[in-house]
Amino acid sequence: MSVRNVLMRWFILRPTQIFYRIFHPGALLLRFFIDTASLPGRIPPFGVKRERCDFGGIPGTKFTPKKNLNEKQIMVYLHGGGYSFGSSRTTHRALIANLAKRMSIVSYGIDYRLTPECPFPAAFDDAGSAWDAIVSANPDKEIILAGDSAGGGLSLALMMDLKRSGRQLPATCVLMSPWTDLTLSGESIETHKKRDPFLTPRILQMYSSLYCVDIDTKDWRVSPLFGDFSGLPPTLVMVGDREILLDDTLRIKEFSSNSGMELEVDVWAEMVHVWMGFIPFIPEGKKAISRIAQWVELHSKVDSNDSVIV
Repeated sequence: MSVRNVLMRWFILRPTQIFYRIFHPGALLLRFFIDTASLPGRIPPFGVKRERCDFGGIPGTKFTPKKNLNEKQIMVYLHGGGYSFGSSRTTHRALIANLAKRMSIVSYGIDYRLTPECPFPAAFDDAGSAWDAIVSANPDKEIILAGDSAGGGLSLALMMDLKRSGRQLPATCVLMSPWTDLTLSGESIETHKKRDPFLTPRILQMYSSLYCVDIDTKDWRVSPLFGDFSGLPPTLVMVGDREILLDDTLRIKEFSSNSGMELEVDVWAEMVHVWMGFIPFIPEGKKAISRIAQWVELHSKVDSNDSVIV
């Protein structure tokens, strides 16, 4: 564990959590606060071109590395933010750009609709529409799906929906600190609430209630932990052992054990929620992104001649 990781926890994340506990801000105020506070971390790496795009009517950002581009792979990224804040041009700009650069692939950040203005099924529908548009525009490319936090849960739900409807699945999937259970039944939500320097049970409850207005929180479309894992592609899940959402990852392994799904779970010691998003501040962020790139390369069906093995 790096010194910078400790400093970040105590001087950036803990004060943010104290702000939550004292002022109990609503979703819109939190969106403004987090979007503003994330400004220093939005600086993308050099060598990545960004352009705003439209994917089947859903806005987003295309990230294109300027060197060593692998034209046989692309990535679709669903950002986190409790379904209430975040976007590919604000909070997640640097993270997606760093992933694109490290993997040398074009990456698409999808800006689905947010709560409280647009509860379920807005994000779920937008993710599916954007996915279908990108698949249609890239018929010969291997597609990686990735997401963090709420976007991780949304990615898992999207894959289950793609499988159920017979649409094209991603070749591989990467989930970072995914929020997979909006019933909030994981034991770590209580056991880790003093260890987690960022998230709180109250914040999760607020975001869950805003998203699940007219749907049971146990429905797999909002809580994919309770869905059908059979037939899903190889998936890497990464989580920090300080997170109150730790069990949202660990139970994926338990609930999918009889599905035949190829699943790899990484639990990183002393790491916080979506620590790879803090790559400008902590070395563990860069290590996590390298781990993702190496795992994707290992599971890729693109051969050394840059053709896709069918």
